[in-house]
Amino acid sequence: MWAKYFAIIDILKAYHAAVTKSSKLYFNPSTGLFEPIPFDAHIGSGYDDFIFLDFYKNNGIECGYVCEDKKWLKVFFDKKNKKFIHLYVEYLDKFTSKEYAILIKEIINQKIEPFNKIIYSEFSNSDRVFFKGFLPYFFDPEPIFDRASLIKNKIKSFKNEMLVETDKEYFDLFQKKIVEKDFNLLSDLGDLKKSDKIIFTKGLWKLNNLKIVDKQIILERDSILLLFGDNYFGGLNNIITIQGKGMIIQMNGSLELKNIHFKGLKNIKVGGRNWSGSINTINSKVKLENIEITSFEGEDAINLVNSISYVKDLKINNSMSDALDVDFGKLFFNKIYCYKALNDCLDTSGAFVEGDFLYGENIGDKLASFGEKSLVKIERISGKNINIGVASKDGSNVKVDKLKLENTKIYGASYIKKPFFDEAMLDIGSFENYDNLENIEKFFFTSKKNIILLNNKDISARSAQIKLTDILN
Repeated sequence: MWAKYFAIIDILKAYHAAVTKSSKLYFNPSTGLFEPIPFDAHIGSGYDDFIFLDFYKNNGIECGYVCEDKKWLKVFFDKKNKKFIHLYVEYLDKFTSKEYAILIKEIINQKIEPFNKIIYSEFSNSDRVFFKGFLPYFFDPEPIFDRASLIKNKIKSFKNEMLVETDKEYFDLFQKKIVEKDFNLLSDLGDLKKSDKIIFTKGLWKLNNLKIVDKQIILERDSILLLFGDNYFGGLNNIITIQGKGMIIQMNGSLELKNIHFKGLKNIKVGGRNWSGSINTINSKVKLENIEITSFEGEDAINLVNSISYVKDLKINNSMSDALDVDFGKLFFNKIYCYKALNDCLDTSGAFVEGDFLYGENIGDKLASFGEKSLVKIERISGKNINIGVASKDGSNVKVDKLKLENTKIYGASYIKKPFFDEAMLDIGSFENYDNLENIEKFFFTSKKNIILLNNKDISARSAQIKLTDILN
């Protein structure tokens, strides 16, 4: 993210965002890492021929206030940071490509020009970094494209000089496989080939590239598996059991779980981390096949964060809160079943979701809750004994081909929960109870300007217009 940050600053010539007082730090509680946020990214402050690659090649270069704190820049642009430099140059390449030039022009036309017209009508002064300019503000995208040409020439010569020498070392760095453990030695696991049972004792286990097949696994109370690399747990010849008051976190890499019954897992609070599930994945590729989770303790049974996930036959029983929580990323599934969840069965934020069949019984809140601009298409949703069937909120666009619900208070809802998001839409292609209910609109609720389509009819205006608190209560 820092490589992308500095590359964008180079492209836009927004060097004021690179000084220490303007590089704000956001602590990401999922990854446990600091991420950059630009502040006061003034443009038009000189440095027409400068990019950070010049500083990397010559730390003594004079570059005005950008280089006032050279110790700060050397944290990144140092000869030892080959991985960072490679990523930074890759982003420079990407952002100066023809494809990105087209994308930038589309963004300008669709999203920036409408604001420019408002600004022009009110006569706003130009930005002169330390003071407002005498002349009016004028947005000109051409310097961005001119700069792209300058940057391409610089990275071309840099690649010829430097990257050929470091390619092997760079790729070795990514392929290096290290097995670590914080509190216990990996040897404590015993001989994996001989033992039918593996016990993880209390503590933080930091592990890399595990492949455990046909072994019963016990997580003792307060044991945490922090996984890196590519990991596999599964039953080849039978269903294996993973049980105990422990927690699993996959950080980057990939996690594949197959033919497993999880029993009694527990979400363990870790200071400075927002890991809310008994099973958590962050920035990972995930495959779940024939998985059952029973009686876990915590906010979510599974929390998928910014991951690409493929789910086949997932069953979650007795959720204390949400069963499956997806924060950003993508989810593809064939069948998901939830039995007795005190809160939601499937809850997403800012996610892309495609699925075949979602089923829930005895759901305390929502069978399916989609928020924060989630894009969703599910063929069939079915269930009974549910508070709210399907909710689309905060700019989400949800399409359900077939909906069948029994003993449900509210079949569908479309509303804004957080005021900085746009209106939401819920499109139900076929609602099985449509012809059997009188005043069907009273079972669907929208807030103002949100949309519900039911059996190809817009019922937004006829559905109950009530306060969000009434829906949630």
